[in-house]
Amino acid sequence: MKKKIIFGLAIFALMFFFGGVYIVTTMETTIFDLHRLSQLHRTVAQRKELLQLIKKNQNNLTLRGCTLRWKMHRAKTAWWQPPSDAAPVTIHPPPRKH
Repeated sequence: MKKKIIFGLAIFALMFFFGGVYIVTTMETTIFDLHRLSQLHRTVAQRKELLQLIKKNQNNLTLRGCTLRWKMHRAKTAWWQPPSDAAPVTIHPPPRKH
């Protein structure tokens, strides 16, 4: 009788032990997956921000080029004409920033 009780308690203890191991491993894998998901979300957010900055800079460059073409057009078709002995008007693009 005593052996049956000890055997039953040992089985019961082993069930609790393996149940605890299962819970701990499941929590670790879940935490790892959530951490990886948060890293992916952060990467996507940074990628969107970078894409917005690229589009903004491309628009600024496009506008700068359009403004430069407009200035060149205005210089060529001005209502006033420079004297014939004057040097030709040249408009240079702004220097690049490195």
